[in-house]
Amino acid sequence: MNSDYHVVSYGTDTYARIDYNSFELYLGYNHTYAYQKNPQVKLNMPFNPQDKFSTTLAYEKEGNWRTGIGASYSGNQYLFNNQKVKNYLFCGGYDREEIGQEQPGGKLQEHF
Repeated sequence: MNSDYHVVSYGTDTYARIDYNSFELYLGYNHTYAYQKNPQVKLNMPFNPQDKFSTTLAYEKEGNWRTGIGASYSGNQYLFNNQKVKNYLFCGGYDREEIGQEQPGGKLQEHF
């Protein structure tokens, strides 16, 4: 045994992906409840968001070019001392062009 507690976790992951012409839409939700349990106390698992919503919208031009935006919202996350941290939103965008075997592109990400 490496620690004086054991970890218990359970959850669900669900998503939908829709393709229409050259567009792709992804919507997802993940719920994970994880905690550390020992005989004296039960603590939330640190740095593990219990709820996460994600979405991506992408456009792909036939052949070699793709661009998209995405966002993820994480909630109900705790630190080692069982202190809850603020929920947060993470947004990003990208574009990519394939030239032969190479895929030069760029990413832009923002954390709110």
